[in-house]
Amino acid sequence: MAIEQITPQLLAALAEPFSSDVIHWRVGSTTKDNKRGMALAYVDARDVMNRLDQVCGGAWQDHYQEVSGRVVCCISIHNQTRSDGAGDTQVEAEKGGLSDAFKRAAVKWGVARYLYSLPNTWVQLDGNRKIVAPPSLPPWALPQGVVSEQEIDFAATETTTAEVSNTQHELINAIKDTESVLISHDHLDIPKRDVARKKYMQVTELLSASEAQLAAYYDELVRFMEAKK
Repeated sequence: MAIEQITPQLLAALAEPFSSDVIHWRVGSTTKDNKRGMALAYVDARDVMNRLDQVCGGAWQDHYQEVSGRVVCCISIHNQTRSDGAGDTQVEAEKGGLSDAFKRAAVKWGVARYLYSLPNTWVQLDGNRKIVAPPSLPPWALPQGVVSEQEIDFAATETTTAEVSNTQHELINAIKDTESVLISHDHLDIPKRDVARKKYMQVTELLSASEAQLAAYYDELVRFMEAKK
């Protein structure tokens, strides 16, 4: 239901984090070899429009003007206006400039402003300088009631086997060595490692896994490392 006047409730609703499937990522700064880059989060203009419609109903409007070669967007809600501008983007200059200015003006109202507070995260890039796997969002950057992988304490829900066989010890050592190699070559990091362990063994603590689970996970690690050579 649309809020009929500017109140703390309206501003809080505008500033509410978006669901993770709405967040997109682009590459900022990169290393000299273009193998790693800084992941920058953003939302599409359509999602910003949807947020304004949901919170404000028909009580918002936007208009544009050019100021010193920059596109300036003004967004008015209940007869109050906030504005910001942007230069033309390199792709689809006019359309891109309008969209960028619109999103910047919406930030003045709190929409997606929290994305500017995300920690700087460097990620692996493919041969086309595209992000291989986007970073996970911290809990505070998700809608209320949504749980991220980072909030799940897998270890606290696991039980360790009473006895560990020699074969299990050998597999655990081999797994740790292989994981270390993959991490050192930036093919894996700790969060992705934990997700992979949970996927292939249903646990993240190696001592909690059965011999069959350890063997299956080790085989998958070896295949993954061979594919990266």
